[in-house]
Amino acid sequence: MWLQSERWIDLRYINGKRSGLYVGRSGLHVTEEDFCTCVGFQFRKKCRHVEELRMIEVEEIVNGKGVREFKSSLSAVNDLFGESAYNSDEIFAYYGMSKIGKSLLCYQEAMWFASQGLNVLYLETEGGMSQFIRKWHDVFVARFGEKKGKVYMVSKKSIETLMEYLGFRVQVVFKSAGGGKKEEKGKLEFKVLETLRDEDVQIMKDIASAKIDVLILDSLSSPLRVFTTDRQSFPAKSDCAGYILRTLAKLQEVFGIAVIVVNHASHDPTNPYESEVQMRGGSAVQYYSKRIVFIDRRASKEFSDYRRFWLVRAEDIKAWSKATVAKITDFGYEDVTDEKIIDRVFTQTEQKKLG
Repeated sequence: MWLQSERWIDLRYINGKRSGLYVGRSGLHVTEEDFCTCVGFQFRKKCRHVEELRMIEVEEIVNGKGVREFKSSLSAVNDLFGESAYNSDEIFAYYGMSKIGKSLLCYQEAMWFASQGLNVLYLETEGGMSQFIRKWHDVFVARFGEKKGKVYMVSKKSIETLMEYLGFRVQVVFKSAGGGKKEEKGKLEFKVLETLRDEDVQIMKDIASAKIDVLILDSLSSPLRVFTTDRQSFPAKSDCAGYILRTLAKLQEVFGIAVIVVNHASHDPTNPYESEVQMRGGSAVQYYSKRIVFIDRRASKEFSDYRRFWLVRAEDIKAWSKATVAKITDFGYEDVTDEKIIDRVFTQTEQKKLG
């Protein structure tokens, strides 16, 4: 029996069973007749339609319960974190310079997850993914096998459409400093005009109806370009990024999904180890991204197809203390196992600091 305050929305029939998106006290879920299929029931043993999330003993956490683990298609990425790169408890962030291969890696991961029976929501903000998919889809199917899960693509290129998809109606406005000068000075302001109810948030409905396991945002940096590089606009940019990342963290909590976010580097990293290149987006991006990997390559033409994965942030691991290598081939990113090549991909100075 459903609680009186709860209700059905988007009712439909699937395989002869009554199904739909269901609004309960703890948020939005998928139901099939009297059986709850939400992640909370599968992984936390208690259906959150009827009862709020139960307490969990620390021993259960030690034994791997309560958090879902997701392996990368690359050992190079998994090895940075011990076993599994991604999980349902931490936002994972990749960042690097333009054209370094971030989207290729993320689409490869999406197809890898699908081959493992997981469903992926790929939220792209930069455009050009259609041609990209046509080029690489068959390559990854041949490499990983037929998809047992599905990859869904959603495109939101402006900050307004992205934010509404995430549940906020917003406005970015220019506030002039006045003075009547020919070139008026001022700053951009970010305003949230309305926060939508959970049952009206499209991304929550999409995740619930498609039973999404992994969400990839490629990229966070692109829609934030609406904010100028003027320092006066930095607070608005950081505020906007905060709204986006808080929402992604909420989606992890409600649905138990992995979240991977792509970002651009803030400046040209001539020596990434020394400069510790920061992600664009302000302090909010650094705060909410609990696992961070920087991708770069050496300037030498000899190593143009090799990518270095630098560990920037992880629990209990010193920043920039680990790095691994992969190579881009006709089959996508592939692990590099030849120790001699790996040694040459890093400079002598980098090797000493990596131990």
